[in-house]
Amino acid sequence: MLILETPRYNFRSVAFSPDGRHLAVGADKQRAQVWDLEHRRVVFEQTVVAATDASASVAFLDNHRLLIGNRLFIDECRWADNTTRNLFTTESTRVEYGAFTVAPNGSSLVLCDFHSRLQRYSLDQRAPALEWTASLDRYVGFALTCSADGSRIACGLYNGQVSIFDAATGRHLNTLGEEKAAQIGAVGISPDGKTIVWAGGPRLHFWREGETRYHSLGRTHFLGIAFHRSGDFFATAKGDGTVDTWDTRTGERRDSYDWKVGKLNGVAFDATGDRAAACSATGKIVIWDVDH
Repeated sequence: MLILETPRYNFRSVAFSPDGRHLAVGADKQRAQVWDLEHRRVVFEQTVVAATDASASVAFLDNHRLLIGNRLFIDECRWADNTTRNLFTTESTRVEYGAFTVAPNGSSLVLCDFHSRLQRYSLDQRAPALEWTASLDRYVGFALTCSADGSRIACGLYNGQVSIFDAATGRHLNTLGEEKAAQIGAVGISPDGKTIVWAGGPRLHFWREGETRYHSLGRTHFLGIAFHRSGDFFATAKGDGTVDTWDTRTGERRDSYDWKVGKLNGVAFDATGDRAAACSATGKIVIWDVDH
């Protein structure tokens, strides 16, 4: 187990590079870092004079490029040569963004905006090219994820429901959950697409092949979700500082970990499934070996 730390940072999102050599974390006030895991040092840092306290989300396109974004902008960063270019900004689109996610192969970006739209853009060219637009039926999405095979997109909505879309066409496939439930802050899809999990406040909702259940572990909120590449289990990060793992087929909790680092906002597995990381509101990042 390894703990990395940047004092006074409130880390909100975490992601491994495809080769597992780097780790990115997004923080409040539009800040983000890339860590070299072998040498345990920061190799790239974005700090912006923030016009908002909105937190940065991070997602790798490949081993050399990272997307950093929040309500106001989405940037592509190359940390090797310390360059950044803007892909989207509210100044050009006149709309704020709720969330974004990247296709597994890094070829496309899906984002939801405050006009209740879900849009997919190709990233194969110099400038993003719009491929399709889907309606979120008057609601704003605040959590997005793409299935491991790139075929499905799950969008967690402000009204507490999850909408499922075909990633290739944008066609709406299903809506899960109860309307007027707590706003969804995290969502995950199992690699086989048969299990969908989402978090709304202190409830963890578990849907598998037509059946929905939920778990509540006291008053603490579920804040992050990540599926292991095997599909056998997934992990959740919680406001009480613990990471729990859950069986994908039964929905039952398997293990619980507490490293005493404070509130945990995000969790991620690397591409091999051998390591996981969780980021905290106290500026700490915990990296540990996964027991399969």
